[in-house]
Amino acid sequence: MREGHFPDHADPALAGAFDAAVAVLAEQGATVVEVTLPYWHEMITADMVTMGCEALAYHRDDLAGRWGDYYAATRAMLVTGAMASGADYVQAQRVRRVVQDALARLFETVDVIAAPTAAVGAPTFDSITTPGGGVDVSELFSLIFTPYWDSVGNPVLAVPMGFTADGMPLSLQLAGPAFGEAAILRAGDAFQQSTDWRLRVPRPAGVAAA
Repeated sequence: MREGHFPDHADPALAGAFDAAVAVLAEQGATVVEVTLPYWHEMITADMVTMGCEALAYHRDDLAGRWGDYYAATRAMLVTGAMASGADYVQAQRVRRVVQDALARLFETVDVIAAPTAAVGAPTFDSITTPGGGVDVSELFSLIFTPYWDSVGNPVLAVPMGFTADGMPLSLQLAGPAFGEAAILRAGDAFQQSTDWRLRVPRPAGVAAA
């Protein structure tokens, strides 16, 4: 699927890599149809509320005594859990249930949903390191498309599908219905048997290219 997965600031290589990956699946016998994930924006919002609340519940005691051990970006995310009410959390779970039901109906018409895992390639360590030496991945959240699936709980398989111009890997995610691991594993195996992206090994840092 393409809707919502190709923002203006996506990596220039993403569209071509995704189209090529879908073509490989079609060559392996898949019938390709375009779909729309139900309640995309609502589910992402519910995921952010849920993640903040549950992360705060887990880390609350440690935060009280070891505040300085957490990166600033992590602390900012955990604070969102403190700002949400119990009613907000319950409403997020209601949204989650509605989306799960709608998604189950969608999977009555398709076996697997293919989409980019993220709009960009894997980030380098330097690109997420702050001037003070910390790590901040907050800007990446809007470019990663896994939160929707994190919330609904469906199985998802990520496989390599190409590279950016800078040589960083791009990823394809294959999502299936609830308890549909077999379907995505078959699709992923067929894709990887027909491509060699999984065999590409990056050279260690500091080693010159041949």
